[in-house]
Amino acid sequence: MGPDRHEFLRVLEDRVSRVQAWLAERRRAGEHDLERLRADLATFRQAVSQARSGAAQEAHDALAHARAALADMEGEYAVPPGSAALRREELDELMRHLQLTATLLPRLSNLDDPGWRPAHEEYERSWAQVRRAFEERRGAAP
Repeated sequence: MGPDRHEFLRVLEDRVSRVQAWLAERRRAGEHDLERLRADLATFRQAVSQARSGAAQEAHDALAHARAALADMEGEYAVPPGSAALRREELDELMRHLQLTATLLPRLSNLDDPGWRPAHEEYERSWAQVRRAFEERRGAAP
């Protein structure tokens, strides 16, 4: 059951509680003809509460099943973690690209600027150099 349905059931249960409180006030005021409605609301509220509990249990079971499946997959497809750190060459290339992008930004953001095309071409060349720096790592990896 999705979180929206669970939230709906929680709100519904809250509103039924409010109506039950209102009915209790009416009963105290001497209106006893609402007793059947009060009993029906109590039964309905109990059903909603059980539905919420069942939904929570379903979600718990689904999560436990997913975790078990992931644990099984981890065991079957164990891959040693790679290095997430950037090499110096990659970092330098990214820094150069970001600096170039910052200088070209006024031209790149305005298509009507006559210098847009050369700025765009320079940006693309710089981005290609960044990709090349990252691909060198893949080529050198065992």
